[in-house]
Amino acid sequence: MLASNLLAAAKCDDYVVRKAVKEEANSIYYLVQRAFSSYGSNAFNPVAKETIEDIYHDLEQNIVLVLEYRKMIVGSLRLVRYNEGEFYLKRFAIHPDFQGLGFGTELYYGAEKIVREEGGRRIFLHSSLEEEKLVSFYSKLGFNCLKTDRNNGYRRGYWQKNIPGVDANEIMGW
Repeated sequence: MLASNLLAAAKCDDYVVRKAVKEEANSIYYLVQRAFSSYGSNAFNPVAKETIEDIYHDLEQNIVLVLEYRKMIVGSLRLVRYNEGEFYLKRFAIHPDFQGLGFGTELYYGAEKIVREEGGRRIFLHSSLEEEKLVSFYSKLGFNCLKTDRNNGYRRGYWQKNIPGVDANEIMGW
């Protein structure tokens, strides 16, 4: 019953996607740690060594978005300007209790809107290939896996999405 209530609430605009503020660094830190806990003990957890100071740095240097639902931060992501017209998406996290309800999709589309407003043409990210729900999620959003590696002790993909409405030849400089 709770899941259906949350989904219904999400459709009724009980949430907001917005830029984070410095006072939310602790909440973002704990959210990310909780969301990435599924990486388990057999693999290198990409956020294991992250500190609150790292989050302060991202708040100052990059774009940090949160999804707030009923005054609680349940999602967060960070966008780093990568190259001209390109952004790297990192630390995309939805609290496990709120996954599968559409909040991740809403947060992502909020990020894509900002990338477009900033003149971005492509978004890149790394994600585990060992969790089918992540592979399915990024594929559903239109990302393509360009290559794979095991650099962090688990199979992960390097994903790319061209922002809709931008000519691919323009991106490649053709």
